[in-house]
Amino acid sequence: MNICAGNACVAACMLFSVLSLSGCGDRDKPETLIAAGKELLSKGEYRTASLQFRNALEKSPDSPEARFLLGKALLEMPDPAGAEVELRRARELRHPIDEVLPLLLRAQLALGQNAKVIEEASKAAVLWASAKAVVQSRMAAAHLALGDRAAAGKAIDQALLAQADNAEALLLRSRLLAISSDFDGALGVIAQIVAKDPRNFEAFALRGDVQRTKGNYFEAVESFDKAVEIRPEMTGARAAAISVLIAQSSQAKTAQIENAVKRFEVLKQKAPNHPQTLALEGQLAYVQGDMAKAREAAQKLLRVVPESPLALQLAGAIELAMGNYAQSETYLLKALQAAPQAGGIRRGLAQAYLQWGQTAKAKALLEPVLQKGSDDADLLVIAGQVYMQEGDFKRAEEVLSRASKLKPDDLSNRTSLAIARFYTGDSTTALAELEDISGADKGIRADMTLVSVYSQRGEFDKALKA
Repeated sequence: MNICAGNACVAACMLFSVLSLSGCGDRDKPETLIAAGKELLSKGEYRTASLQFRNALEKSPDSPEARFLLGKALLEMPDPAGAEVELRRARELRHPIDEVLPLLLRAQLALGQNAKVIEEASKAAVLWASAKAVVQSRMAAAHLALGDRAAAGKAIDQALLAQADNAEALLLRSRLLAISSDFDGALGVIAQIVAKDPRNFEAFALRGDVQRTKGNYFEAVESFDKAVEIRPEMTGARAAAISVLIAQSSQAKTAQIENAVKRFEVLKQKAPNHPQTLALEGQLAYVQGDMAKAREAAQKLLRVVPESPLALQLAGAIELAMGNYAQSETYLLKALQAAPQAGGIRRGLAQAYLQWGQTAKAKALLEPVLQKGSDDADLLVIAGQVYMQEGDFKRAEEVLSRASKLKPDDLSNRTSLAIARFYTGDSTTALAELEDISGADKGIRADMTLVSVYSQRGEFDKALKA
């Protein structure tokens, strides 16, 4: 028996064991786990990457890099609430502010924390031009969410001053053009962005938004789908396509609601707790008439984003449909307080007051905006309805005329304007307009109005023809 050989064998085995243990130790080191997580992050494997960063934080809880990267992974999953917690911690641990702040603001935007975004961005002390552009862009997005176009425009200008070709700032400029009804200008800016970067999924998503606003619903869904094709994790584009289909379903298009439901099931699997998923769950239940389910979804949403004006607006609309007027008013007033310049919320609350027969409240809500020369056609139509209910047909004619100029192809608006003109005494013009609308409108409102007007005038032969 060769003892030396035996000892050598034992020594070799011991050495191998030590090296193996050392290797295991290396794999468990925070920096090794972080490196592995970064590689997974670059491949788009966000959930697996987040586990690596969590493991690193178990061994080194005060690692600013691991906190930052975990926040980044959570934001992409998407889990904006979890991301905000980790990114705040990363900032407290002094991870570079130029890296942390843009992502923190993005998380807050996703959570509807627009006032916080503006506050954080206003006091930001970032150094990189690219970071300045992103921070200003996200502040602009928050201003837009709150309906403050002027402030949004200034922030966009600052972003482009920092970085002239910043895609995020250009997209926001396009969005601002669309809000101002310059749809061709908005689409032109988007075309420039896509020409430079054909895989800019956010550009395709915004193109969908603009097309939806123009009423090009089929094209809008195609654009949202293109955004998702490029970026499958893009919850916003998936949600937007579903929203378009839900809106179409309200026009008695059954196939669209079925399509929306199928798409929603996919979204729910991918992002079950995302605010947009919860909002869509409420909207789907609402259009399907399941108000109990809609309310449950809205309450879940409010627990996640209690300050979100859109969440409050959804909750208010559901309570209104259920006949709970006091609760509906509470939600809608709170939403309006959070976003005083948001036209949709103001319109919703004014419409609710009309439904309740509280025209004085509706008038008080709308007049401050009307005095500033609002270019919101839908709001002007509601104002016209308020004035007509009060018997102020001259004022109704004024605001409805403005609405008709903004949306000349809206036959419903034109019918309301013709009615207002009839009651101001301009019956000749009113009847001519109603006859013209009746020929083009597939609905019966103009026809029924003609019947009523001719009957009041004793012209029963014309009433029968109408």
